[in-house]
Amino acid sequence: MTSRLSASVPLALALVVLGLTATFGAAQPSSTPEVDPLPTRPLEATVEVEAEAHLRIAVPAFLGLAPENGLSTAVLADDFRNVGIFQVLAEGQFPVGYETEALSVRRTAWTAVGADAVVKGEVRGTAEAPELELRLYEVGRVANDEPTLVRTYTGDATTLRRSVHRFANEVLEKLTGLAGAFDTQLVFARRIATGRKHIFESDYDGANLRLVAGGEGVSLFPAYGPDSIWFSRMTQYSVLITHSGLGPDESVIRTPNGMNVSPTICDGRVYFTSTRDGNAEIYSARLDGSDARRLTNHPALDVSPACGPNGMLAFVSDRQGSPQIWTMKRDGSDAQRLTFRGDYNQTPSWCQLPGRNVIAFTGRDRTLDIFTIDVGTRVITRLTQAQGTNKDPTWSPDCRMIAFSSSRAGGGIYVSSPSGFSQRRVLDGHAETIRWSPRR
Repeated sequence: MTSRLSASVPLALALVVLGLTATFGAAQPSSTPEVDPLPTRPLEATVEVEAEAHLRIAVPAFLGLAPENGLSTAVLADDFRNVGIFQVLAEGQFPVGYETEALSVRRTAWTAVGADAVVKGEVRGTAEAPELELRLYEVGRVANDEPTLVRTYTGDATTLRRSVHRFANEVLEKLTGLAGAFDTQLVFARRIATGRKHIFESDYDGANLRLVAGGEGVSLFPAYGPDSIWFSRMTQYSVLITHSGLGPDESVIRTPNGMNVSPTICDGRVYFTSTRDGNAEIYSARLDGSDARRLTNHPALDVSPACGPNGMLAFVSDRQGSPQIWTMKRDGSDAQRLTFRGDYNQTPSWCQLPGRNVIAFTGRDRTLDIFTIDVGTRVITRLTQAQGTNKDPTWSPDCRMIAFSSSRAGGGIYVSSPSGFSQRRVLDGHAETIRWSPRR
């Protein structure tokens, strides 16, 4: 980076783009009045998979073509485990003689072992052109041996996994009234070398990892937009905002001075942080970069806009002495401080499901951890504790899962239920500034 660029922006925001620290850079002594600490989890409430499960579901090994049948069985069972509301029964818990049922069930045999639902499947055809039949039996609440959901999927080997995810979505809708989000994607930045970060995308469960944006320099803060993935890129002379539909030298938002970072798309406009006027403020613009409007105007740093429901934004500001989560309307009016516990809160992500007015964020308590706050009641729930460094939470479209990066066990992306139970690693390796696809 040239000295000309470094001199034009605050050090803290420069560290953001370089990805060396969290949103406000390295931890600094706070001169703010002492605040209440963030909540802790009871020591006995260490995270255990399926600790809050209330639906017992069985997924016996699918019949037919190997190894496709084994892969499909594992994908479906993992979907149910990841969402946190199921207890997936182990094979040793299945009733005696279940192997003879084929695609049928003996309902009373399954209810006798405590199953609420059973999924049976068979993969037919060839590896190049498989056909997948899946059946859901609601043995716990339907008093017969007939399936309540039957689907047959055809395609090629690359579509088999997606078909399983879509069936899992329908199972969730059938059992709970709300479809799942298992066929969605995650996008994130990954360090590939010193001073180089690229944007990658994967299925929500870490499969099908693919490069979105490479090249020289540092790319960070990806976000989903219409038909493309938006992100910030640091070049030798500027920090700009671009998207995957443009060439490597093209951009949507670039200014002669200052940095432009953290794009997020809300209802046809891009919201972002910029230092174009000398201080980190939040702006919005049309998707072609025109009609730029400054939304905040304060000597403090205002960064990290996040789309909320009903025309709202969440953002981070240290205007009252320490980084905290704030909310405002998308025209910049009615700014309100939301978090009053903890002295270093950042990276908000707002649940977009109607009726679920909850924000996930990163808070600092010795290290960085994941929390949620109910916007109405301001009740804060802690998801992680004593599990390494955890940051950059993002909600699934159905708000049943939160993905975040963690340093535990060598690092990776984890998914968790909103209460912090059922935490499971879905992708190994470095990842940061994660965002979940809004598609449902």
